[in-house]
Parts: sequence; C-alpha cells; structure tokens
Amino acid sequence: MRLIDLHIDGFGKFHDLDLRFAEGINILYGHNEAGKSTLHAFLQAMLYGLERRPGVGSAAKLHKKYRPWDAPERFGGALRLAHEGQVYRIVRNFNADDLSADGAATTTASGAGLSSNGAGAMGTGTVGAAGLTGGAGAGNGATAMAGADVCPLEIWNETAGVRVTDPRGFLQAMLGGISETAFENTVSIGQLRSATSRSMVHELKSYITNLSTTGDMSLDSAGALKLLRQQRSALEAKRMPEAAKSYAQLIGEIRNIEREIAQPEYENQLRKYQALRSEVRTEQVDRQTRREELLQKTAAQEAVLTQAGFDSADDIQEAKEQADTLYSLCRIGAEPRERAIRIALPLLFGLLTVLCGVAAVLITAVESPAFAARFNLAPEKVPGLVAAVSGSGLNATILVAGSIGLLVLYMLLFVWRLYDNAARTGFLRETAAELSAMLTKQIGAAEINDDAMESFRTHMDELTRAEEELETHRTALAEVSAELQNLSNDERRYDVELQKQNEKQTELEGKLQHLANVKNRAEMLKRTLDENDAISTEIDAINLAAETMTELQSSIQSSFGHYLNKEAGELIAGITGGVYDSMWIDQNLDIFMNTPGKIVPIEDVSSGTMDQIYLALRLAAARLIQGDRGAVEARLPLIFDDSFAMYDEQRLASALRYITEIHHGQILLFTCHTREQRILENEDVTFNLIEM
Repeated sequence: MRLIDLHIDGFGKFHDLDLRFAEGINILYGHNEAGKSTLHAFLQAMLYGLERRPGVGSAAKLHKKYRPWDAPERFGGALRLAHEGQVYRIVRNFNADDLSADGAATTTASGAGLSSNGAGAMGTGTVGAAGLTGGAGAGNGATAMAGADVCPLEIWNETAGVRVTDPRGFLQAMLGGISETAFENTVSIGQLRSATSRSMVHELKSYITNLSTTGDMSLDSAGALKLLRQQRSALEAKRMPEAAKSYAQLIGEIRNIEREIAQPEYENQLRKYQALRSEVRTEQVDRQTRREELLQKTAAQEAVLTQAGFDSADDIQEAKEQADTLYSLCRIGAEPRERAIRIALPLLFGLLTVLCGVAAVLITAVESPAFAARFNLAPEKVPGLVAAVSGSGLNATILVAGSIGLLVLYMLLFVWRLYDNAARTGFLRETAAELSAMLTKQIGAAEINDDAMESFRTHMDELTRAEEELETHRTALAEVSAELQNLSNDERRYDVELQKQNEKQTELEGKLQHLANVKNRAEMLKRTLDENDAISTEIDAINLAAETMTELQSSIQSSFGHYLNKEAGELIAGITGGVYDSMWIDQNLDIFMNTPGKIVPIEDVSSGTMDQIYLALRLAAARLIQGDRGAVEARLPLIFDDSFAMYDEQRLASALRYITEIHHGQILLFTCHTREQRILENEDVTFNLIEM
C-alpha cells in the first residue's frame, strides 16, 4: 500500500489542507504544535475511523478532540492511495461516523466529483503545504460534508471508476486484517518511551510476553492469569459448609401445591370465555345491523304494496288477470259488428218481406184483373208470369200473411237490436271506467291502450317481485331475530362462566402466592446447598483455564518467540550498527543482548540502547504480523512520529540507514528537527520534504 495524497476538509487545526506523498521516504517537518500528531491521527482515522480503541478513550472524546471548532460540519476528508496496481480514494465524514459508525456506505454527491489522476508525479526536495495546487488530486470540495445522504465511509476505485460496495471489508483486506491496536504498535511508531532503564525493561518484558503468547500486543496473558488467580481466591472465600434441614420438607409442600393447582378446575379459561363473549357481541352487532337493514327494506316494500292496495301475491295476480279481462272486453266491444247476426240477418228478413209483398201483389194482379186495373198493373205483359202463377198453385193470401209475419219479425229484430246496442254500450262504459280506474291508481294514466296496459303489466310484475322480496326479507328477519335471541342466551351463559372463572382465578392466585413464597424459601436454601458445588466447579474450571493458558503460553512462545528472536536479532544488529549482533529472549522472557565478546542482560544497557531494542521489536513485530507480502507496494507504510527524539546523531544515522535498507516501501517520518534531513542528504538518500 502506498499513500498518494490527502485532503483535509476539517480535522483538528487543519482546514482545506492538501498534502502529497512521494514513494520512499517522506519527511514531514514542523515545529512543536505544528500539527504533526494531528496529521498522524488523521491518517490513522482515515484507515480505521474514530471509533474507540484501548488506551485512548471513547469515540465521543476523539470526536470532541479533533472536530473543528469554527466549521464543525466539515469534519472529514479524503485519502488517495495505491494498492495492487489500482488507485483508491477513501472518503470519510466523521460527523456521520459519529452518528452511525457501522453504517453502510451509500452513493453520495461527494463521490460524483471524484477525479482519477493516477499516482501523479512524485518529486523530491522541499514541497510547501500551501503550494500543492494540482498534483494532489484532492482539491477543495473533494468531499461534501453537508447533505442528508452523506455516509461515514466511501471508497472509490479511481482506476476502474467504480465505488467499492463493501468499504469496511475492503479496508480490512487491504490492511491484511491488522487491528488498529496492532497498527499502533507496529507500523505506526510514536515517540519511544525510555524514561528509566528499570521502567523500560518492565515495558519490554510485558510487550514481548503479550506478543509471544497471543500474537497481539493489546492482549495481556500475565494479566489474564492474575485475574484467574484473583477469581479463584474470591470463590474459595464464598464456600459455606452448612446445609438446610428443612429443604426436603419445602420441596414436598411445593409438589403438593403444584399437584393441587394442576387440577382441571383451576385451568385458566378467562381468555377463552372472554374471546367467546367478544365474538358473541361482535356477531350481535352484525345481526342487529342486518336486522335493521331488513326492517327498513320490509317497511319500504310493505309501504309500496299498501299504497298499491295489495296484501299478497294472489291479490296482485288477480288484479292483473282482471285488468287483462277488462281490456279484452273493451277491445271486443270497440270492434264494429259485421257478422250475420248484426247486419246480414236484418237485411235478409227485410229482403224476404219485400219479395213476399211483391209476389203477393203480382199473384193478386194475376188472379184479380180488377186489382190489376185499379193499380194499373199488367201482369200478362210479364212473359211467363201468368203461367208460373197458375202452375205454382201459390195463394196471394198466404204470401200476404207471410209478408206480414216477416215484417213483424223484422220489427222485433230491430227492437232487439236497439236494446242490445244500448245494453252493450252501457257495459262497455262500465268496463272502461273500471279499467281506467285501475290504470290511474297503479300507473297514473287513465287512457286505455296497448302502451298503458304494457306499463300496467310491468308495474304489476314489479309489485309481484317486491312482494316476493318482502316474503324473503320477512323470512330472513325471522331468522336474524332467532339468531339474536340465541346470541343473547350465549352471552348470558358466557357471563356466568366468566364470573365462575374469576372466582377460581382469585382462589388460584392465593395458592400461587403461597407457592411463590414457599419456592422463594426453598430457592434460598437450595442456593446455599448448591453454592459449594458451583464454587467447586468454577474453581476447577479456573484451574483448567490457567493450566491451559500456561501450556499454550509455552507452546506459542516456543514457536512465535523463535521467529521473533530471529527477526528482532537481525534488526537490532543493523539498528545498533553492529554493536549488538543479535538479541535473545529466554523461556522466562528475560532479554539478553549478544555482543562479539559477551552476552549482556537488558538491564545493563543504556536507555538509548533500550530505545533501539524497542524499535527493533516493533519493526520485527510489524514484519511478522504482515507476513510474506512479496511486492513492496503490498507492505504498509512505516510511520515514525517523533520516534527518534531521544536518539543521538550516531544512533539516528545508524537507524535511518538501516531502515532505508530493509524497508523499500513508503516511509513517513514526522519530526521537529532538521537532522534527519541532513543525515539523509549526507547518505545521498532521496526523500520528499513536506513543511508544515
């Protein structure tokens, strides 16, 4: 991993700060209070966030310490770095991180404007912080601190132009799974602590103990063993040998009470009957609503039928048939009579009367010349008349009598015709009046015709359907009323059951209270009886844990310590310039320095040498923790924050020379002195100077 550049929106004393890093050594020079430690903290916060870490305090304190006073909303920044041939930009908003440290990254406006300018040109020599204007690639506004969508952490792959979907997982993988505590104690090296020889020896032993037994400087195996011993002593002091004699009696009483309350009569059925009663009341409301609807419909239909004057479907059908009969009579009476009984029969009788009269006159004229002369008749002039009369034997008197009879019959028929017409006219008037009254009452139209009758029939059909629906609603109403009565009976029955259940539950509560009191006394006694067994079990577990930890400590120390001895020994030889060619840590974690002539216990070395040993151990631990990463860019940068403040010129020159030889990756060296620059220039080592 190689840092390219950074932009600070706001962090501690810094606002809108851009810095660019080069490959190899970067010296960040500044006087005291220039902000070197703040910048160091920013780099670590960009990788791990501002969450709580051991020895530092809560995350709230860190936020309070580094949140800008004049622009607290711009609390964050961006860090660009190269990893495995790709350029990434880490963007953090520590305000959002303060509210939701574990929030997942989401796309925000801050990511939209990120530029991808690759690694950029890396120069050497002196670079002022204020002079970074284009190469850093961070720029003002690279991160947007405002906005509701801003998330605590975003990572963009600028090479591919995509956002990393799991930024926390990516950081963990990129850092090789190194915890923040391990980072602080290995590749990130603060000012070395070498107050006294005795305190440094104690610190080194504790450091090696934790590292060799757990692989992590933050875990204290000796402290864990001490805690186990303290817990064992505390448990042994709690042992109580006495036992309670009445425990068995209390257990018997508990069983009797439990057997009694387990009887079916004490089964709690309150919820059951409450639910049943609630269901009954709900159904009552539904049935009552249905009953009201049926009553309204029944009343409306009864009003319609009453207004029409009908009580039943038979009345409606009878009225319909009566209207059809009346209309048929009206139609028959309105038709003109052209039958024989109306026209042909009177005409026939009249014609026969005339013919008989004419025949009587002709026969009389043939038989009586005087009659013929009187009326100036000449029957002889009619060809064949005299012969026909003589040959027929007809008598004029008979014809005259027949004519008179026919005339009387014709007169009677005429009189009957007049009477029949009068009676018929009266009947038709009465029929029409009755039908018109029916039509007026039912459809409001007095005129008698086919349309009126069709409307009447339609209306009567509607009344028939209404009467049928009325009967249906009356039947449904009777059923709903019966159901309401049954539901009312059920409700009263459930109320009685609920009252019984309440009485039983009150009785049960008394028994349960008594049972609880007995159980409490038994539990107190049982606790006393069980404490010895529990304490013995815990003590056995503590003993087993201590033995296991001791065995593991020896096992891990024998393997891890071997590699640590080898790695740290090589480093101490280079850092001390060959004064000590190796370092040895024995099974008791005592440290010895090897010289060409003798073995020197660490208690006998100077504080400056202890600083060198401390540095060698941290570098060795850093290399062991990172493992075999192969490529230079795969290793994490080394960060030295005033780490060589207690070194003299010779030790500093040896340390810098050896560090540049063994670490070909990136190095960030924070310092308030100029001697590091001078030594590197004398050694002809290329470096990048950043003045703060």
